[in-house]
Amino acid sequence: MKRNDLFPSKWLKGVTMAGDTNLTITALLQEELGDDRQEKPVLYFKEVEQGLVLNLTNFNTIADLYGDETDAWVGKKITVFPTEVTFSGKTSLGIRIRARVPGVRPAQKTAPVVLPPEPEFPADPEFSEETNF
Repeated sequence: MKRNDLFPSKWLKGVTMAGDTNLTITALLQEELGDDRQEKPVLYFKEVEQGLVLNLTNFNTIADLYGDETDAWVGKKITVFPTEVTFSGKTSLGIRIRARVPGVRPAQKTAPVVLPPEPEFPADPEFSEETNF
């Protein structure tokens, strides 16, 4: 058995994720966490039981997608993914949120049209703009 099977967590963790996961937000609650019982925002989802403790980076990503009013986030989808993060000088697997709405493809960027340079013709010694109109 794995550690996470023996000691399941109440929180989503990067080490338990296999890759990108689309989740539907059901609630954002303020909860007292840690030994100092500080209040932190926690997201809950339709697809999983664990909550995601929001840091400022993830909060800002969701706010950029759906606005600052957190009540409007309910019912919205996000994509979470595990990635290496540094916390208190240590690198570990954390969770980040993709800066795009799941299921919506970003607009395709088209390459600018580049026209070939106009050909240069040698000057015609018999033609003069002053004499030939």
